[in-house]
Amino acid sequence: MRRLIASALAVLAILALAFAAGQGSAGGQRHLTPEAVAVTVYPIPHLKVGAPGVTRFGPLEYVGGFEIRGRHPNFGGLSAIRVEADGRGFLSVTDTGDWVRGRIDYREGKPVGLSDVVIAPILAADGRRAKDIGLWDAESLALVGGQAFVGIEREHTVLAFDLAAGGLTARGRRVPVPPFVQEWWSNRGIEAMGAAPAGAPHAGKLIGLSERSHESEGSSEGFVMNRDGTEAFRFSLMRADGFDTTALDVLPNGDLLVLERFFTPRRGVAMRLKRLKLSALQPDARVKAEVLLTLDNTHHIDNMEGLSVHPGPDGELRLTLLSDDNFSIVQRTLLLQFRWVGE
Repeated sequence: MRRLIASALAVLAILALAFAAGQGSAGGQRHLTPEAVAVTVYPIPHLKVGAPGVTRFGPLEYVGGFEIRGRHPNFGGLSAIRVEADGRGFLSVTDTGDWVRGRIDYREGKPVGLSDVVIAPILAADGRRAKDIGLWDAESLALVGGQAFVGIEREHTVLAFDLAAGGLTARGRRVPVPPFVQEWWSNRGIEAMGAAPAGAPHAGKLIGLSERSHESEGSSEGFVMNRDGTEAFRFSLMRADGFDTTALDVLPNGDLLVLERFFTPRRGVAMRLKRLKLSALQPDARVKAEVLLTLDNTHHIDNMEGLSVHPGPDGELRLTLLSDDNFSIVQRTLLLQFRWVGE
């Protein structure tokens, strides 16, 4: 009976995902300006189910987290996150083409809630909502100074925004992407994106990865390019065991972290965190990353799609992971935070 219920829930999740994808450009409230969102959080005091004393997971120590529920028809489908240098402010994008901005609240160094949460439509260059012209499946986000770069998965498009000047009302201009990106699968496009920091290999350049390539198992296709789309080259990252790429970010030492997720009705959800050297990204390189940790459905995880490396509220290095609920009644929006403690 337990397996039957789990399978039924999995089918519902898949149906909900398909519905959300089909409704992405038209669903929800047609808001045109930023709006406040009231949120409620439900704490997740320990990560491993039934094991409150376990806090170490590979090179990470679980600090805390919570489930998020927002009282706004467009709140949900959060698919990328960037946490600011103060460890508190954050910016996210959604499957249906919205920004979500707010602050993470802490108590004794542990994340306990969100405040000042705002949702706003991502705007195209002509001032229309990007979702109204088909640019709604926002899946990835990179921040460089006061600029934001958003990857639109199904359209193989990158939009650049001057947030320093326009905030959440900034208009997006298209950044040329390499021609080979147009060969990627429609719903497996620019799933992960980040920027190499100053002093690292490829400093200041955008790094993007597809969810998976056309190969049945093989790889995720990737690009490295200047922020204006010039000097681009392709590479591929090896995949294994049915995991798909969902997010990336860079450690202060220049190592690239890649987040992956897995789901089947039989085995449920899982996530994987991998690491490789930025210097390994070279034209036409086929690179393999080191697996740092794998978590399955014996942990409090969901459809993990967001990853941000940032200082914590007391300055130490932290990772924040975010899940995408796909606007589904059987999935959750989770924010999980870890301290990087190394091997």
